[in-house]
Amino acid sequence: MTLNQIFSPSRFLNLLREETASGYKMPIIVASVVFVILSIIFIINASDHDNGGFHEIWYGIILLAGGFYFTSSSFNELNKKEERMNYLALPASIFEKFSLKLLVTSLGYLIGLTLIYWIFAQVIDSVTQSYFEWSFRPFDIRTGSFPLLIKLYLVLQSLFILGAATFNRFAFFKTLFAIGILGIGIGIFTGLCFRGIFAEYFQSFFEPKENVGIIPSIAFRDFMQYTAWPLLQNIFWYVLAPVMWIVAYFKLKEREV
Repeated sequence: MTLNQIFSPSRFLNLLREETASGYKMPIIVASVVFVILSIIFIINASDHDNGGFHEIWYGIILLAGGFYFTSSSFNELNKKEERMNYLALPASIFEKFSLKLLVTSLGYLIGLTLIYWIFAQVIDSVTQSYFEWSFRPFDIRTGSFPLLIKLYLVLQSLFILGAATFNRFAFFKTLFAIGILGIGIGIFTGLCFRGIFAEYFQSFFEPKENVGIIPSIAFRDFMQYTAWPLLQNIFWYVLAPVMWIVAYFKLKEREV
């Protein structure tokens, strides 16, 4: 298979134009409704001279919740017979289709939302300043919790594009359920490991012995602080998303075949 069969810039741009032409209406409608509701909430809070940090809260909610739901709908075309045939007939490789969806739902959504929210913030702040002599804390993604929210979105979004490529319907809710089950499984496994390692401190399976204090050694604390925890952080921030993208690509390939 040649590189041109996998990825062609001209095919990718044509696919992007097709995606933009066919999928712009619903996001515009949803965004309009959301920002109308937000305007009402902000004006009510401004009239009470309430918390000035609302931009961080609401931007985070829309970025994470809205972005995850948007990502989960990436491959809805495969769930309906007529749309599935049209989608499969598009003159583009699976890699191009997946790459476009990944780009649109990650950087595309992030940049689009940030730009729209910045415009919204300027308008709503000017309104509240004029009528209520009150301004919310300025919307600046370089400060506060904004950088962390953006990093979290770009990492966790990978779980939802995997869910979109894996599940046929209700991908958003199925992905949340799968994450919950996985979290419970990891918690149980961690608890069993802890129970096994410190078995001598328990008098029954769940009940620890009385008047027993478990004090980790200095070597163990140094290992956790300087080796284990930084390793887990690096895996989360730099390894999780690429692995999920690769798995999602092959899941999509299975569904298309």
